[in-house]
Amino acid sequence: MFYKNVVSGAILTEKEYAELVKRDAENLWELLDEQEKEDFGSIDNYEKHLNEASTPDSDFILVNAQGEKYIHGEW
Repeated sequence: MFYKNVVSGAILTEKEYAELVKRDAENLWELLDEQEKEDFGSIDNYEKHLNEASTPDSDFILVNAQGEKYIHGEW
């Protein structure tokens, strides 16, 4: 399974996509004030919160190795 950016056309592996999501969480963590950071306790808790609260990134769609879009369980 791969992730295709519908804006740029770039295709990411699952690992690359996970790294992108982690970097985004780290960047957002840096924008929090000290009280917000204390409330979450750690960046790992914050990243978990983001993953639970968010929907998949609308710039990315799931595709297979041939670039075919994944729709409702089918390629």
